[in-house]
Amino acid sequence: MDTLDPEGGDSKKKMSTQEALQRVRVVQALAVDIETEKKAREIRWQNFAKGLRNVIPANVLPNVSTLEQEC
Repeated sequence: MDTLDPEGGDSKKKMSTQEALQRVRVVQALAVDIETEKKAREIRWQNFAKGLRNVIPANVLPNVSTLEQEC
């Protein structure tokens, strides 16, 4: 069995190549979830800003129209 043990010490610290690859896959999958979560939040905010702009006049809240133009 191929093991990774940078310290050359205890067998409890050894990790097989398959285990290491699995951990990398898990971290990559979690990173994708975090990235899409931020995008969903941004989309919700943009939709909220558009709705707010329709309800409240631009002269009352001028920053809302500025945010909408930046997106």
